[in-house]
Amino acid sequence: VAKVSPVFVGGTTIQNVTLHNMDEIERLGVQIGDTIEIIRAGDVIPKAVRVVTPGQTRRKITISNCPVCGSVAKRVGVNLVCSDMENCGGVNISRIKKWVAKRDVMFLGDSAVETLLSSGTVSSISDLYSLTVDKMVGAGLGKRMSEKILDEIQKSRTCSLPNLIGSLSLDMLGRSEASNLVGHGIDTLEKWKNLTAKQIESFPGYQEIKARRISESVRQNWGLIDSVSKCLT
Repeated sequence: VAKVSPVFVGGTTIQNVTLHNMDEIERLGVQIGDTIEIIRAGDVIPKAVRVVTPGQTRRKITISNCPVCGSVAKRVGVNLVCSDMENCGGVNISRIKKWVAKRDVMFLGDSAVETLLSSGTVSSISDLYSLTVDKMVGAGLGKRMSEKILDEIQKSRTCSLPNLIGSLSLDMLGRSEASNLVGHGIDTLEKWKNLTAKQIESFPGYQEIKARRISESVRQNWGLIDSVSKCLT
């Protein structure tokens, strides 16, 4: 996201403009200090279209470290990601929120998740499955809301293998991709644990780079997959 001087566009004042990803930044050639043209894509999302005037003291947009934990930021495709995916608090918070959203855990919105995180009650996805009403009330949530949340968490324990793999925010592995691989015979956790890039490449539609990224993602996050799977039925 680019921070810009406040400007009135399409009926509202804009201060934040999407830059999408590193490929888009490079395509636009935009640098800090430039004057840019802005539109509201679909009359909603503020978007940079082009550089109108290069700034006199331009600075290239670079991100070398994760803003949350300070680990080195690495390029994966068009995205920049933290190199410490297992221990970064920012990655973990995002994963928990995405898991809650993908598993349709009602009543557990971002505000409630952040309350549980800031109190230290929850620090991982698997911690959600050891919650009690008393723990949630102690963290600062209301008793009635805590009871509703706990009921929804219990419902989410029933989870298919594609939904488990596809809800953990793993690189290249959404639910449809996970379902596709299960359909190719990777239908047990043991097979996922031993999955290799070579094996994935043998399936129709999988090239070397994609196969490698999937296998690396599973290998690097096996601890997460294993710990969450033990909470489910």
